[in-house]
Amino acid sequence: MKKYIIGFFGLLAAHASAFTLDFAFDFIANNGATINSSTPLTVSVPGYGNVIFSTTGANTFTVNSTYTSPSSSISLAILPTRSLTIEFAGAYALVDIRDVSFGYNNLSGGDGLTYSYDNANTITLNMGSGGNGAGLRDVSFTTVPEPSTAVLGATGLLALALRRRRLA
Repeated sequence: MKKYIIGFFGLLAAHASAFTLDFAFDFIANNGATINSSTPLTVSVPGYGNVIFSTTGANTFTVNSTYTSPSSSISLAILPTRSLTIEFAGAYALVDIRDVSFGYNNLSGGDGLTYSYDNANTITLNMGSGGNGAGLRDVSFTTVPEPSTAVLGATGLLALALRRRRLA
């Protein structure tokens, strides 16, 4: 019975995984690209789908090596007082967009970066005016299994345990 309990928790751990969308390759391919209100940048992530970077108003962003950490790298430069909108338009629905975290180059506490959750698939990053800006390099997701998936797995393991007992 102990094997089944350990197996059940192992199954839950396998489902409660995190994944990261690293945009390094896409940003290198788009080095020098400019994002403004009329030209968003769409990155196609294999196995996920599209991630769309856009902005409104006079905000402009550039894919370049302005912000490097610790070695030279390409990132999406977010300058002070700018707002960047990121839409996750992939094939898989996000469990909770508030479980998304971002990887930056040269982000400091004085930059005043804040997030606003616009809808189920869209986040806006708002860079404050107190710092020098930062470079966005990746997005990480923490996924948690649906309760129904966990219950289904537990039911299956319980059925296996009971079947084994009857055969013994």
